[in-house]
Amino acid sequence: MKALIRTAGLVTALWGISIPLAGFGISSSLWAAPAKPAAKTPAKSAVLQRLFRRGMDAYEAKSYDDAVDLFSQLLQKQPDYVPAKIQLARALYQLKRFTECYKLFQQVEDISILEPDPSYEYGQSAFRSDDFPNALKAFRNVPNGHPLFDLAGYYGGIAAFKQGEYQLAIDLFEQAVVLPSKLLKSQRLYQKEAERLLIQQQKQELQNSVPPAANRPNATAPAAPVEPPKPFRYLTARRQVQLIPRATMQSHQTANNQTKDHEIKAGALKLSAGLERNEATQKAPHWIFQVDITAQSFEGAGAEVLALPDARTEQERFLLQKNGARSLFGFGAEAAVEWSIATGTSLGLNIGGRGLVPGGTEEPKGAGIPQVGIFLAQKNNNLATVLKNDFYGYVFDGNFLFSNARQIGRIEYVTTNFVRFGLQGELSEYAYNVDRVNGPDWQGRILSEIGYGQDQGFRTSLGAFFEVTEGQRFHDLGEVTVIEFDSTSFGARLRMDFSVTKAIDLGFEAWAMDRSMSGLSPNNENTRAAQRDVFPTVISNFSLHINIHTGF
Repeated sequence: MKALIRTAGLVTALWGISIPLAGFGISSSLWAAPAKPAAKTPAKSAVLQRLFRRGMDAYEAKSYDDAVDLFSQLLQKQPDYVPAKIQLARALYQLKRFTECYKLFQQVEDISILEPDPSYEYGQSAFRSDDFPNALKAFRNVPNGHPLFDLAGYYGGIAAFKQGEYQLAIDLFEQAVVLPSKLLKSQRLYQKEAERLLIQQQKQELQNSVPPAANRPNATAPAAPVEPPKPFRYLTARRQVQLIPRATMQSHQTANNQTKDHEIKAGALKLSAGLERNEATQKAPHWIFQVDITAQSFEGAGAEVLALPDARTEQERFLLQKNGARSLFGFGAEAAVEWSIATGTSLGLNIGGRGLVPGGTEEPKGAGIPQVGIFLAQKNNNLATVLKNDFYGYVFDGNFLFSNARQIGRIEYVTTNFVRFGLQGELSEYAYNVDRVNGPDWQGRILSEIGYGQDQGFRTSLGAFFEVTEGQRFHDLGEVTVIEFDSTSFGARLRMDFSVTKAIDLGFEAWAMDRSMSGLSPNNENTRAAQRDVFPTVISNFSLHINIHTGF
């Protein structure tokens, strides 16, 4: 089982998608779309008109293969019927046959007759064929107020950048206000590089406009600036303040039908301040320095069971249980560097640490957690993968208690502008410096998830998970002393969030988990003989939370 989890731990996926929203102070001067004239060539017969309607019905029913067949039949009988060409191109676009789609759109002499959706599809097919002039024309045919306006601005900005029209690229990037989160970083990089090249271009034009002191015939003209490749960056600095109140109702039901309900109230204040040095060249390293300060308060959290906690949460809960504290204060610092080792591929290292101090106790005992890690990240059109290895140490009250090696893999796949799928795997191994410390020896997890939504607006995700845990030391497991234990957990989790404003999110999380745990405990005579006890538990959880955040 451990080998299986180690293999599964190399794969993972989490993704976030945005829906472009219309208008937020966007000028329409760059995107003024003329009125759409009707196609002049009509269908030659009622039979062809009926064939066209059948093709439209198939397209609207998302039977794109049938639509391709019907529109192709029509064009064989009347090759100059422009609406059929447009609809055939659109059906090919939905089937991701972009080269054929692009060739058909090229046969439309006047793209002003295109509606916004086919205009965007023409732009995308031309963009993928490196025909940036036609891509720019098509993207600029999408009017302000249309849901695809922001995405058309983003890709139109790149097309203008590729042609050296840096001022136009900057204007279009500024108009692309609401974008999927995966595009925001590249938008900032393109915009920053366009601003740099525009200044360089303006200086060159000014220099060329001033006659030289000596006009030598053999003088060599200055070389045109060479566009550097755009490196892929995985790391990004965080600069924000977050306030997160949370209220949770949790219920535990055991095999003997005993049920315990717990009310948990918690609040967290987080301050993140980061600096980064982001070079635009492919080979230059990218540096990040991050500082985080947190303050958390808890009421009733001592009996709370978490589903799939991450490393930071596990470390904090261990300290809270050791102290019986009701609050926790933390300070963390991290430095990281990454290199672009290939197109869309990044390799990085990070080193840092955290200090945790509990509050509300007479003799608080703090913890120090050093950490070092390495990662490999890759991203192309709709797919992103990350492999990470992190190593943590845990020093409690001046004594080294245990170390934790954590292997994580993620794979992200975006199917549309709204839907994301993912699979995540993780393997954690623990090495203890003392015998009687609660916790596993190793732990494997698999999480699958489907998400829908946008960065600003409604977001939801539904996931299923499975976890295997084993421990082989003599320690306390709850109220029972055991020599070894193992457990399996599986369940499902639903989360929904809604952005009230750009700085306030409201949401809830609900999950249910079936955990079966068995432990080998000494018998009553304390001899070497032992007996195995089973502790099945069903846990349900419902949490309401508010996230108030602002960047600086």
